[in-house]
Amino acid sequence: MLKLGLMDTFEIWKKHFKFAIRIWMNQVAGTVKNNKSVQHIEIVRKGVPRGTIQQTYSRLMADSWMVFTLKVVLTFFLLNLLFAIGYFLIPDSINGLAGQDFLVSFNFSVQTFSTIGYGGLIPNGTASNLLVAVESLVGIAYLALLTGLLYSRFSRPIPSFQFSDKMIIREIDGKNVLQFRVMNTRGHELIDVRAQLNLLLFHTNSSGQRDARIYELELRRSHAPILMLNWVFEHVIDEESSLFELYDGEGFSEELTLYATVFALDGTIYQSVYLNQIYQVDDIACKHRFVDMIDSDGKRATIWTDRLHQIMRIKE
Repeated sequence: MLKLGLMDTFEIWKKHFKFAIRIWMNQVAGTVKNNKSVQHIEIVRKGVPRGTIQQTYSRLMADSWMVFTLKVVLTFFLLNLLFAIGYFLIPDSINGLAGQDFLVSFNFSVQTFSTIGYGGLIPNGTASNLLVAVESLVGIAYLALLTGLLYSRFSRPIPSFQFSDKMIIREIDGKNVLQFRVMNTRGHELIDVRAQLNLLLFHTNSSGQRDARIYELELRRSHAPILMLNWVFEHVIDEESSLFELYDGEGFSEELTLYATVFALDGTIYQSVYLNQIYQVDDIACKHRFVDMIDSDGKRATIWTDRLHQIMRIKE
């Protein structure tokens, strides 16, 4: 009967664990699908050591809140399940009841791990007291690590600006100009704002090897002392531009990738923030213009945030 109860408990936990892993994998897949940088270019690193503390920390910091919470809960229950098995296998380890009920062992493990200690369950014997000491140390370390991770995630600066999901090309003063815009999504100031635009092209050299080359595209204005509303960035496609030979007036002759990056100092938290956006050929609309976002009567300016991505074709 004891073996049957233990096996039934294992089967229940096994089903819950598989279900949780399935939800986790679906969440990760959804995150990758919605992440534009991952969707367009998949980077696979080979030969990198796995399982290092730095990599684990980076993954936990990069996870979404749902995935992070799921990992924390799963780790908590798996650790308590492991110690509960230990109490269950020690005869009469908890008030003489552990060998009769696995749930008692698990409850005692949770109370010990989280340092609750109601007093109703007491370890019995040298072996169980040693296991309690080990679990208490693991529980304190787990709580300390979790506190540090939560502080790091909450204190991490979040960019308070957003890119338009489209670039446009329009003619200004007889020249083709590539434009994209950024909007301040909060009410506070962004100070010392700087922007960069880079072009990524893949070339095949004389030996048949394919390599990537990055070209910096000069912006008409790449620095502003403050950003309160929105900012339209411009790159002139002239003879000095790396896009000049690729643009035929209607589109681009080959696949390319544009990386836009904006750096700023958040005026509220006084920390540097940055955000980047990846644009592909399908994200560039030729002979279009952005819909105006700002209405002003001279005293008050209103920004329509829902117009950030709106474009309209220029009538010829």
